[in-house]
Amino acid sequence: METMSVKQLCNCLEKCGMPTFAQICRQERLDGRFLLTLTDESLRKAPFSLSEWDITKLQRVKLGWTPRDSLPG
Repeated sequence: METMSVKQLCNCLEKCGMPTFAQICRQERLDGRFLLTLTDESLRKAPFSLSEWDITKLQRVKLGWTPRDSLPG
């Protein structure tokens, strides 16, 4: 995530079901390196105003999680 550009970060967030957060990152020109510096407390406040669920999801994204598009088989 640290090396992600603004565009790459926003695409990742959209794929992970966080389009509103992706739009804020796009508007504010935030890249992966900047995102990694934000605390959970910062993410709860404007302009982000993330819910606890979104913060949990974002923590997983930071660890490399992405949703599976289909089941194996």
